[in-house]
Amino acid sequence: MGQWYAVIAIDNTELLEDTRSQIAVNIMVSLITFFLISFFYYIGYKNEQISGKKVEEMNVQVVTALAAAIDAKDNYTNGHSSRVAEYAKMIAARSGYSQAEQEEIYLMGLLHDVGKIGVPDEVINKPSRLTEEEFELIKKHPVIGNSILSSIRESPKLATGARWHHERFDGKGYPEGL
Repeated sequence: MGQWYAVIAIDNTELLEDTRSQIAVNIMVSLITFFLISFFYYIGYKNEQISGKKVEEMNVQVVTALAAAIDAKDNYTNGHSSRVAEYAKMIAARSGYSQAEQEEIYLMGLLHDVGKIGVPDEVINKPSRLTEEEFELIKKHPVIGNSILSSIRESPKLATGARWHHERFDGKGYPEGL
């Protein structure tokens, strides 16, 4: 048995035909794999975009709800935060700010009075003129708002807007009188 050898003779055209068909199959498999990977990458990318938009929309809804809660605390200025936000966004648009900057300014407007949470209801809703001491409590709401919003590291301007929204050009504003 060990003395026999088998020899197979194949014509060159037959050998090349098998190689060509194998190359064609490999190319087709590679192309299909490439298109499938590209398709699934695209689907993932689109899902991420949709998910990001949903998270962004939810954030705006949460901020809007918080602003409504703040405004509900103050009987005299109910709806104030949403009006400030709308006007601020309109001014930003007319001033040439980008859409992203307009949205940031809108959120700053919604949250500018968040510090009122730290002011007693009886002071916020007092129907008569405030005493000196009561006005000093009111004047703390920008600092309280800054403190609350400074934990939002993704949007540091929110805290800035809360902190300085009562300052005036003539230096008679508060909390710092700048």
